[in-house]
Amino acid sequence: MNKLNFLILFGFLLIQLMGANAQTQIPNTNIYTNGDKTGINNPVPNANLDVKGKAKFRGLNGGKGSIDESLAAVLIGTGQTRAGVIGSYFPGIGFNHLLTYSNSTTVGWDNQMHAWIGTRLVATPASELSALVFATTTNTGSTGTQFPTEKMVIMPTGEVGINTKSPTGSLHLKMHNNSTAHAFTLESYNGSSRWNILPEASTNAGYGDRSLLFHSSIAGYVMSLNGNGNVGIGLNNPKNKLEVNGTIRSKEIKVDANGWADFVFEEDYKLRSLGELESFIGTNKHLPEIPSEKEVNKNGISVGEMNVKLLQKIEELTLYVIDLNKSVNSLKTENQRLNQEMENLKKSVN
Repeated sequence: MNKLNFLILFGFLLIQLMGANAQTQIPNTNIYTNGDKTGINNPVPNANLDVKGKAKFRGLNGGKGSIDESLAAVLIGTGQTRAGVIGSYFPGIGFNHLLTYSNSTTVGWDNQMHAWIGTRLVATPASELSALVFATTTNTGSTGTQFPTEKMVIMPTGEVGINTKSPTGSLHLKMHNNSTAHAFTLESYNGSSRWNILPEASTNAGYGDRSLLFHSSIAGYVMSLNGNGNVGIGLNNPKNKLEVNGTIRSKEIKVDANGWADFVFEEDYKLRSLGELESFIGTNKHLPEIPSEKEVNKNGISVGEMNVKLLQKIEELTLYVIDLNKSVNSLKTENQRLNQEMENLKKSVN
């Protein structure tokens, strides 16, 4: 320590020990004292240490730090990497980075804040001022102004929002753009497979408005829940409440039928004659009230409706069999009568 610095320090300590209450300036410096208060560049200190301007700190290992009055902030740095900004202008912790030329020669500190963790400056209602916000920006240059924007927030009431400032559920995820990026991804430990959940907007044609798509990195889109309530398995845009592009295996399926085929047994039911039925089949190549092969290939069949129609044909077939049985019995009776007359004729001749 040189002689001048020693004298400055000695004078400063002497004034403190004497308990002087009058404002005093240490000669040849910008250090002022007023009782137990000391000011640097501030003739009227209002605190034990009152610094007007910037103050820098350096550690033994090259670490850096400073106080910036214009930002009302503490700037923290370590070597050549600035860690962040802590201040009242942005109530929280902010981060920026060191700029370099293409040849990796250091230029200086970036003037932009690139990330920030803290509370909100303005919020309505005021209770949301205590929300914890995580913000980032895509700006990588030192010119212009682009403050970080909120990417995640934890509300005072416990809701967590990602890409939304006002979460409405315990966890509220919003797509950051209208691309096909996945909102939620599950990946295996070795990265060989992934499951993705993707909510779709109406602008993505083919998937349906407000659809929720389930995607596999191996099988592609495997299931969709459409905004209209339709569910698709193996397809993205189901036209019915449940559509499956594949095989369904079940121990039992229960279908609620709309009516049944017992009307066939009503007295006023008009049953075609076998001749009329034969003529219809010859012309159309299928049974009446039953769709043709062409119609089935195009539209499929309704299981409940088809069961009713098949039962109708079975009941009609039963009526044909009953009628045929009556005819057979009548022929038997007539045959027995003729046989008896033949026997009687033979006896009379003999």
